Amino acid sequence: MTDNVLIGFELIHHMNNKKRGAVGEVALKLDISKAYDRVNWSFLRKNNAGLSNAINEASNSGTIHGFKISTTAPTISHLLFTDDSFLFFQASTEEARSIKNLLINYEKCSGQSINFQKSGVFFSTNVTRDKRAEISQILEVHVDITNTKYLGLPSLVGRSRKIMFNYLKENANKRIRGWQTKPMSQGGKTVLIRNVGQAIPSYTMSCFLLPISLCNELEQMYNNYWWRTGKALLWNVGIMWELPITGIREALLMNGCYDNLL
Repeated sequence: MTDNVLIGFELIHHMNNKKRGAVGEVALKLDISKAYDRVNWSFLRKNNAGLSNAINEASNSGTIHGFKISTTAPTISHLLFTDDSFLFFQASTEEARSIKNLLINYEKCSGQSINFQKSGVFFSTNVTRDKRAEISQILEVHVDITNTKYLGLPSLVGRSRKIMFNYLKENANKRIRGWQTKPMSQGGKTVLIRNVGQAIPSYTMSCFLLPISLCNELEQMYNNYWWRTGKALLWNVGIMWELPITGIREALLMNGCYDNLL
């Protein structure tokens, strides 16, 4: 799954920085209904990966063209993972119509439902405004994926990564508020932080480098929760204000320290 996230992020990043060239590129993020409730299983038995096969056939016939981020990189036309999928093609009306027809036919054959109103689209920077409007009209997709997520992580990271990954603080704070409603020994708090709190940023950290400031803030949040008893903080002389749980501080700061190398 992390492979899909990293490849998808690199492709979107490449598109966002592509300002030259006569041919633009399109990324279409599909919103597919929960597949396992609607799948026609006889179709899947005959076609192991129905949508992937259909896209590969269209690519081989020259109907659609994927793209690559460098001359030595492989051409990517799609990234599929259960109901969270990306399609990549050139920004032309012909390819947009081909993609639309391919998806309509796939719906009929597979029994899956694609919600075009909730799907998203992203264009490389060199695609004109008129061309974007035309392709969006053909696809019936008008949602920009800039601020959406792919497999639970941001599709595009802007200049402020702290703002982009601020949802980690929100998720951690939500957990802590829930924990605070129940009386808990410090041993119980240790278990919660190690097994639940530390897991909150781990998936994101497996794909992206987090800012040191964000790591420090997460650490401080867990510090405050661990030391707090009722309305008072436990202040012990000689004990540093530092999370006394092996692994959490080191994991957060290690990710942040490598951030300085970028």
